[in-house]
Amino acid sequence: MNTSPEEKNKRYADEITLSEVVISVAELVKWARNHALGLILCCGLGCGFALFWVAQQPEEYVAELSFMLNDDNNPSISGVGGVLSQLGIGSSGGKYNVDKLLEIAKSDRIIDSTLLQESLVNGRRQILANHFIETYDLGEQWKNHRDDMGDFRIDNEDLQNEQTLYAMRSLRQMISGTKQNREKALLSSDYGNTDYIMSFYMKTLSDSLSISFVEHLYENVSKFFIDKTIEGSQRVYDLIIAERDSLSKQINETAHAIAELEDKSLGSFRNTNNVRLALLKNKLIGYQASFQIIVENLGRAKYALKTNTPLVQLLDKPTHPLSSSGSSYVKYGVLGFVSGLIFYLFILFATLVYRKL
Repeated sequence: MNTSPEEKNKRYADEITLSEVVISVAELVKWARNHALGLILCCGLGCGFALFWVAQQPEEYVAELSFMLNDDNNPSISGVGGVLSQLGIGSSGGKYNVDKLLEIAKSDRIIDSTLLQESLVNGRRQILANHFIETYDLGEQWKNHRDDMGDFRIDNEDLQNEQTLYAMRSLRQMISGTKQNREKALLSSDYGNTDYIMSFYMKTLSDSLSISFVEHLYENVSKFFIDKTIEGSQRVYDLIIAERDSLSKQINETAHAIAELEDKSLGSFRNTNNVRLALLKNKLIGYQASFQIIVENLGRAKYALKTNTPLVQLLDKPTHPLSSSGSSYVKYGVLGFVSGLIFYLFILFATLVYRKL
């Protein structure tokens, strides 16, 4: 399709030419040269304040521990699922709710049990709660609210006194935050959307404390999750074990009673002995038949317990030494520079508005 020279030279309203771009850049450079002193002063101050703030921040160490859940349980293979349903044993189909597990890790129960475990940190063995108190000098902070908390340490043998309850509540909030706000918590967690590999991240002022806490946390979460998952199957298994042991005792007692009665009946033709002996033998046969059924059910319950037990597998654990995760000087330097530029533009705008009044 041929276009006329007039159409070729026609400009659209929103078209920007190269010459306009060059003129705009030149005007911008001219403006910056005219305000060079103010720009340098404001941007320099902003960058300087940002770098000074970063330099004052303490070094923190992040310990990362990753693990996975294997929930490929299928007790319904070969029709076993129907039998297990008759026994009252349900199967845990589908994927485990990893969000639920990670939230359990931040529950008061799990955090408290982790804080009360002894661990060797920086050459000293004591409960993790007291390591946190000393590392963060929490006694000095608590003194602002309670005068008796300056030198306080938690005693594992006395956990219900008012001071301990206050200290544990403060430690929980510092480590896991609240359900409404987890952003400033020392403990964080995440998982992959495709592989469901879960990770715990613990950030403290000590690399040994970060590693010790995240390892104990993983152990407590893993044990709690497995125990609660198999709770129903374990209860059924224990009941069948108890019934088997009780029936085994009855079988032994009945067999001994038959043997004693047969010994007493040697050379005797009393009908009463024969009747008692026949009844005991029938009773023993019934016990043995019931025992066989219980043994079969026990095997199924044991299989259900095994298949319903989730596999919580540790993948990577943190090791010494951890690298400090201090704030990035480049990042905050740029933010300080931009903040200074915005502040200077605000000053120019305010000055312009003032002159127009």
